[in-house]
Amino acid sequence: MDVDSKSDYHNSMNTYGSAFSVFTRKALLCLLLAALAIPLAALDVAEDELRRVEGADIQFVNFEGPVESPQSLAEITGIGEYLAEHGSYFGRYRLIRAADPSVPAGLDADILYILPEARVNHINNLRAILAGYVVTRYGYTSATASLIARLTTIYNAVNRQDLDFFEDRYKPVVLQNLSAEGVGISLLYSEWAGNTELVLPLRSDRDIVDPFALADERVIEDLRARQDMGIEDRRQLVDLMDEVIIRDAEEISEEQERIAGELQDLEERERELLEQEERLRAEREDIAELPEEERAEREAELAEQEAELAEQREAIDAERDDVTAEQETLEERDRELAEREEQAQAVRDGVAEDQQQMMADEEVTIAAVPDDEIPEEDALVVEPRTVVGLQVHEERDEGSRSRIVRIDAGTGEITETADVDRILSRSLVPFGPENEFVLLRESSDGSARLSLVESNTLSEVHVSGDQMFPGTALVFAEDHVYAVARIDGSYRLARYDRGLERVSHSDVTVVPAAIPLIDGDRIIIQTGMESFVVVAADTLVQPGNGD
Repeated sequence: MDVDSKSDYHNSMNTYGSAFSVFTRKALLCLLLAALAIPLAALDVAEDELRRVEGADIQFVNFEGPVESPQSLAEITGIGEYLAEHGSYFGRYRLIRAADPSVPAGLDADILYILPEARVNHINNLRAILAGYVVTRYGYTSATASLIARLTTIYNAVNRQDLDFFEDRYKPVVLQNLSAEGVGISLLYSEWAGNTELVLPLRSDRDIVDPFALADERVIEDLRARQDMGIEDRRQLVDLMDEVIIRDAEEISEEQERIAGELQDLEERERELLEQEERLRAEREDIAELPEEERAEREAELAEQEAELAEQREAIDAERDDVTAEQETLEERDRELAEREEQAQAVRDGVAEDQQQMMADEEVTIAAVPDDEIPEEDALVVEPRTVVGLQVHEERDEGSRSRIVRIDAGTGEITETADVDRILSRSLVPFGPENEFVLLRESSDGSARLSLVESNTLSEVHVSGDQMFPGTALVFAEDHVYAVARIDGSYRLARYDRGLERVSHSDVTVVPAAIPLIDGDRIIIQTGMESFVVVAADTLVQPGNGD
C-alpha cells in the first residue's frame, strides 16, 4: 500500500474539566459528569531509534517519494474496517484477539501484524487503518479512534522490542503471540513490513480499549517532549480516562445497591427462619406431655419441618458466602478504580502544570527605563521565539510540494516538522478565531483538496471531500473560504465552512485559475476569457436564478 500521507482526522478538544479534589465516590462522579462536555463513547475500547531515550520526541521516518498506487483516506481507513470484520486483509495485514477470561490478572490485547507483503509507508496511513478498526470494532467516534491510534503507535514505538515490558502487564495468551524481535513498531517505515506486532491494550473485564495502559509513563514523556508538550492529546486522553472512570463508578454503584438489596433480603429470610426454628423448639417442649402414640407422630412431623429449615439455612449460608465473595470482588474493583482516578489526576495535573509553564515562558518582562534614557523612536523589542512556515521538500515541473515546519525565529533552526506535507499552497493564511490554517494539499489519490491545520499541534483537523483545481486561489470571508472545486465534472466556485464542508456552489462553471472578487454581499467571478458574472456571496447563485 504505497500511499501518501494522511493526517489523523480528529476534532478539537471538548471542554476540559477542572482539577479534582478528594471527594466521595458519588461526588466524584457528579464532578466528572459536570466537567466533561462530551457524551460517553460506545464503551462496551533510525535503526537505533529506541535505546531507552527517555523524554525523546518520537519522530517516525516516512516515505517521501512519489506515490505509485495512490489510495484515498476512505480506502485506507477501509482496511481497518475490513480487519474488524474479517481479521485479515489479503495477506498484508492480520489482526488477532488475544484474550483469556479465565485469567483475571493482566491485560488482553488486539495484535495487528504488518505482514511482509504490506506496503504501508507513512505513519498517518497506519494510524488511519488502526482508527478504522477501532471505530468498527468498538464503536468509538472517529476523533476518539484517531487519538487511540496516535497513542497506540507511540506506545508501541517507545516499548519497541521490550518483551519484558509486555510480560509485566499482559496475560500469557498475549505473550504467546508476541516475539522479542517484532513486538512494537520501528520508527523507520522500511522496517515495518514483516517485523511489526502492534499491541492494542484491552480491558480484561470489559470489551474496550484500555486508555490507562496507553497513558504509560514513556508515552506521556514523549508527548511532553514535543513542541506543544502534547497538551491537546493529553487533555483528550484524560477525557477518555474520565469516561471509563464514570462508567466504572456507575457500575460499582449499581453493584453496591444490588448487593445491599440481596443482603437485606437474606437478613429478612434469616429472621423468618429464626422465628420458625424458635417455634419448633417450643412445640417440641410442649409434646412431652402428649400420649406416647400422639407424641411419636408429632415428633416425626417436627423432625421433617426441622430438616426443611436446616436446608433453608444451608441455602441462606451458601448465598451469604456468594454475596460476601461478590463484596470482596467489588472492594477490589473499587480499589482499582481509586488507582485509575489517581492516574487520571496525575495526567491532568501534569497538563495543568505544563500549560502554566508554557504560559509563563511566553510572558515578556519589560524592565523599567528612566525617562531620560527612552530613545526617540520608542520601539519595544521582543525576543523572537518560533514561527510556523512552509519548507519545500519536493520540486516538480508543475510546482513544488511543501511541508509545515516550526522554526526558531532567532536561529532559523527547525524545531518541529509536522506530518502535514505535499502542500500546494505557497503561504499559510490564518482562518477563524482559533488561528487555524486552510491550505491546498495533494492527497494520496493525486487530487488537490482543502486541508484545515490546527496551529498549535500542526495537525490536520479536516479535509475537504471535494477535489480542488490544483491552482485555485483561496479567498476568505466571514468564517468561510472560497475555492474552485470540481463538481459534477465541471469547475465551479464553492463556499466551505470551518469544517471544510461545502455550503454552496456556483450555478455556472468558472475559469479554474480565476480569483473571486468579493464586493459586500456579492462575488464577481470570471466565467470566460472575456466574461464575468455576479453571484450572491452566500448562495453563489446569480440574482434572479434562485436563492
